[in-house]
Amino acid sequence: MAPNDVAEHGHRAIIHDPAQHAPLEKVACRAFGGTSHWWGGNCNPFLDCEFASGEWPIPYGELAQWYPAAAKFLGCGSNFINEVHPPAVGRDGVFLDGISRQAAFPRDLSLTWQRQAEAQSNLHVVLWAEVVGLNYGQGKKVSGVRACIAPSAELHHFSAGTVVLAAAGLGTTRVLLAEQMRGAEFEGGRHLGRYYMGHLTGTGSKIRVQPESTGWGVRSPEEGEYIRERLLVGPNGFGQCHSTAFWIGNFPLWDAEHRSGGKSAKYLLGKVAKTLKISSTDEALDSRLGLQRTEWRPHLANIKKRPMDAFVTVVRTLRKLLSGGLQRLPDYPQPERDGTYALWYHAEQLPSAENVVQVEGPVALNSLPPLSIKFSFSDEDVSLTVQAHLRLKKVFNESGSGISMPDFDPDKLAERIRKNAYDGYHQIGTTRMAATPEKGMVDENCKVFGVDNLYVASASVFPTSGHSNPTLTVVALAQRLAAHLSNKKTKAAVDLRLTEADGI
Repeated sequence: MAPNDVAEHGHRAIIHDPAQHAPLEKVACRAFGGTSHWWGGNCNPFLDCEFASGEWPIPYGELAQWYPAAAKFLGCGSNFINEVHPPAVGRDGVFLDGISRQAAFPRDLSLTWQRQAEAQSNLHVVLWAEVVGLNYGQGKKVSGVRACIAPSAELHHFSAGTVVLAAAGLGTTRVLLAEQMRGAEFEGGRHLGRYYMGHLTGTGSKIRVQPESTGWGVRSPEEGEYIRERLLVGPNGFGQCHSTAFWIGNFPLWDAEHRSGGKSAKYLLGKVAKTLKISSTDEALDSRLGLQRTEWRPHLANIKKRPMDAFVTVVRTLRKLLSGGLQRLPDYPQPERDGTYALWYHAEQLPSAENVVQVEGPVALNSLPPLSIKFSFSDEDVSLTVQAHLRLKKVFNESGSGISMPDFDPDKLAERIRKNAYDGYHQIGTTRMAATPEKGMVDENCKVFGVDNLYVASASVFPTSGHSNPTLTVVALAQRLAAHLSNKKTKAAVDLRLTEADGI
């Protein structure tokens, strides 16, 4: 088994609705640093109001105290207080003062992992290895893991006093599902693989901002990082524990609604480059944003209406491409011809037991089976996202703030949200955290119920998806877990010394 075979083997999956879930080879990077190679740099914390549903078994403050350290590690600053616009809460649970921090460039976190690993004398990294199972010790403990290492696919056993599975949401879930199929009995095992979640995202409407309000957008305060101001439409007090974040941006190139001849020309140029295999664009990002599934005729209509705009854009793009000057930079908002901006949304997906990850076929002792992924967005997910737009529009239009949203047809918006509904990147919920094994797979310390020394560190432990990208919270929970394990080890050493001192 060659190294590339290891990567391709780990991407095997049956996706029952490919129109709503990306293929695994587009969302899983089996390399040192994993998908942190592709990280977009967004750092967004959960908010206190998103813990109101009671799904999380820990209080919000227990998580929030780790956000500054996590943000510092990710290189996106640590202050999530909006210092430009003062705190403001609109009616109906609309928060008008949120911010999102974006890390400085470059954002390849594998470089950070490498520097950290090289600085540790007692850390050993094994590359081209695939963990295929767990080994068990006495009592309710695991004694280590089994892994196949390329190129020979030789099986190796690694012993450990504590095992932390951190192979992203689906990778970690695959290992545990395989163990379950081999006969392992996890106390919370009936929840394993269920409640799979992501987010709904896209451009759903437009927003008009008066000149005195143009500070609401993107700014670069310090050290190359970026701050994007966001709005949060949170739980509204009527039994709907659902959150949606909004921000001002630009219509993506693939969305012909921008009415720009230049953007349409740039989009079609990208499609030609991909067809001729001369483009090095991020395929996972292209897949998520619709580059592979958008009609080209509306773009030709835009070019026909504004040919000079298209010509100038193509010439500039080719010059940058030939000079190697293209790079992924923050999306600074630019008004469209009618003075409006695109209003982007990033909405929570509700947990559903019908969204299930399972394993297919027989499970061998020394390999992992393909995944079977049943994932879709419900009508309620779409409806709540439409309601969030309506609530935001009402607050804006009644606030006198100089910001307004043009009228829109809720039914057409729902259709657009449904069309944009596509994920697989934010792999949330399949080993959900809970207070008891009757409600989840891991406890408040991310320990697998019923196994004394097996832990999970990934977004799969989130019991709700919230409004935000999961990266910041994954790192915060990982640092919290590291502190817990360190304290546990220290306490065990102290107890041992006390026992020896008593002559026992």
